[in-house]
Amino acid sequence: MLIIDPNSFIERVERAFSKNGYGFVSAKVNYDDYRTNNSKRIESYLKNNNEIFFWKDKYFDNQSEYRIVITNTEINNPIIVNIGDISTQYSAQKLFGGNIQFHLKK
Repeated sequence: MLIIDPNSFIERVERAFSKNGYGFVSAKVNYDDYRTNNSKRIESYLKNNNEIFFWKDKYFDNQSEYRIVITNTEINNPIIVNIGDISTQYSAQKLFGGNIQFHLKK
């Protein structure tokens, strides 16, 4: 998913989660070489704290992932939370504005 204004999007999600009583944490993912032991990563696993949700192998670092994790609810099915209409805020027209050109090489 491409989010043009991430701060606004995150604020919408946080308001909706708070309104529905969900506890949550959010942060950028830390990418690390899982072939080696990193003391900070291992510590987050051993302490079973919320940092455990924000580690991923460096193989995926091109994803530049940001995660929002609900911490006070165990579920078996997806949660659907209404964050309002984002179509006017996050549209392809707003992103490209009609001024973009693609040039393909043979």
